[in-house]
Amino acid sequence: MRSYINNTLVHWTGRDKTDSEAFTIIENIVKTKMLWLSFCPNYTHVPEEIRKKTMMVCFTDLPLHLSKEHCKKFGKFGIGFNKGKMIKYGANP
Repeated sequence: MRSYINNTLVHWTGRDKTDSEAFTIIENIVKTKMLWLSFCPNYTHVPEEIRKKTMMVCFTDLPLHLSKEHCKKFGKFGIGFNKGKMIKYGANP
């Protein structure tokens, strides 16, 4: 496997949030065992009715030692999942 790809998919929280808010999101994910869908912030130019149809949960497969820059934008609190199992559940790159 290439050194910049990981066997774990990580869902990061905290984009445009305080550390406290981001940590609360992680706590809620762990307590409820649920990930909540949201629209992709990279598609803000898309009309609202289309954004609602493209809601998703975002993951990265960057190894943790390469995640510093990614975390500056998407938050520094994350939860990891086995990549192979998530693909079986329908996750895709």
